[in-house]
Amino acid sequence: MLKKRTLAIFAAICLVAGFVWFFLPESQPKDLPQQMSILSHSLDSRMLKTQQWDLSDYALFIDDSGQPESRVSLMVQYRYKELKNRLRLYYAIPEARGLQSLLDASIVGMVIGGQYPTYRLNLINTYAASTTVDEMKQRLKVVYFGSDQWQKVLWSKSTAAAEYNPEIDALFIPCIDFANPSVRDALIFHELKHAQQRRQMQTLGVTSTDSGGQISDITADREVEAHRLGGKILDVGSQGEYPQRIQAVLAKYKAVSAVDLIMKIRKKDIIYIDEVFGEAGPIEAAMRRYGYFFNLGDAWIAANVPPDHRGENARQLYKELFYTQPKQ
Repeated sequence: MLKKRTLAIFAAICLVAGFVWFFLPESQPKDLPQQMSILSHSLDSRMLKTQQWDLSDYALFIDDSGQPESRVSLMVQYRYKELKNRLRLYYAIPEARGLQSLLDASIVGMVIGGQYPTYRLNLINTYAASTTVDEMKQRLKVVYFGSDQWQKVLWSKSTAAAEYNPEIDALFIPCIDFANPSVRDALIFHELKHAQQRRQMQTLGVTSTDSGGQISDITADREVEAHRLGGKILDVGSQGEYPQRIQAVLAKYKAVSAVDLIMKIRKKDIIYIDEVFGEAGPIEAAMRRYGYFFNLGDAWIAANVPPDHRGENARQLYKELFYTQPKQ
């Protein structure tokens, strides 16, 4: 009898706690950075404790003679071939289809030592011996790295993300097993888009003028293009469920701007969107979150802003999401 009473009390407590969590208003964030932090941490409970890496130990890269091991080289080439095959899944997206020639002309490689910006690369030349050094420099380098190398090779030290480095024309990709392949695809092809944009800007003689922690309109526009491509890849990868959930959240709130929408959404909304892609390790989870924020804001812009002004609104959204400083 006592056991049944204890279980009944426990069930009642759980019911009350669930009611409070669902219906009571969440604390109001003081600014956009705090709101994004709150919403991001709402996914922590869904996050797996570990992230699986193919190259989990730096020792895998180098044998006793100091040369890259052939088995690692083969694994990297396998991932490179898989990447090309994955791109073909998104041929219905014109922006993705346009990346094929760039990827086909690229060179695959891996990091074998050193630290940014002086790390050493091993480029696995899959082209004829007649390929000149200058021709090699013209090609995009697709470079894979292992679990203990990301702080050595990436500009950003916050997480082991994929990253395009325009200084050496290299796309760095972590050898991570993502829980959802379409999330990995969105991340990689976002960065591959930047490699394409760099070539387009060189052809047109256009340069960016970022300075003092502020980004130019040109850079913001490039990021908007890349984020939109990532969103389209997630649309395809989720068989249309991702945009449906974005629209469902959008319909819940009356907002006067894209940022106002982000300020109004709640933790359960982000969890509802994230459930499309399943649980993830910490690196993959971190990569998902900020894509959700931009895609939500951009969906608001598409629904509420005249076509002629959507570009400038999306540019401003990107700047506010990723460059707004927290209030003191």
